[in-house]
Amino acid sequence: MACRVSATATCTLPTPLHQQESDEHSGCAGAQPDGEWGVLKVGCVNGYQFDPREQKALPSHLDAPAECEVVEGDVLLSRGNTAELVGMVAAIGPVRSRLLLSDLLYRLRADENQVNAHFFSHSLRSAVGRYQIESAATGTSASMKKISQGDIRELRIALPPVHEQRDIVAALATELQRPAAGRFSRNRRGCSRRSSRS
Repeated sequence: MACRVSATATCTLPTPLHQQESDEHSGCAGAQPDGEWGVLKVGCVNGYQFDPREQKALPSHLDAPAECEVVEGDVLLSRGNTAELVGMVAAIGPVRSRLLLSDLLYRLRADENQVNAHFFSHSLRSAVGRYQIESAATGTSASMKKISQGDIRELRIALPPVHEQRDIVAALATELQRPAAGRFSRNRRGCSRRSSRS
């Protein structure tokens, strides 16, 4: 079974915070304490897992819009970045309160009875997912490509039953915990065995 990505949302903050790219401008030297409001940077989705440390302080003179706060189960996707990083995606696991979307992130939400958030994220990071995203991204500069909500709604992912999605997520989590050298070595042995049969 395949399905289209249908749920997208962005949040408009009271000021163009994406222009405050440096910690000097945000008044923040790193991740904010749990009791403080932080605005997520686009880099929070660049790794294989959501990185809540990629944030900056919400300027003290601004109110924090409640609808922009992220929660566990949200899937975030970067709407603007370089060609290699535009459309990078990560699912949010357990996360502290008071973290806000920025205007360079889309929030994707799907019916949890049909789609596991982490499976959703892995699917969009797969070779097939990346091909669709990179093909849809537009922009004249290689340093800044963007993908629209309309294009995201046209993305298609394979959708096995939810219990199979959970099994796939668990298997990937185990594999990603292995040292990179070990994963490479095992993959290389697999390639060698296939080559010897040919």
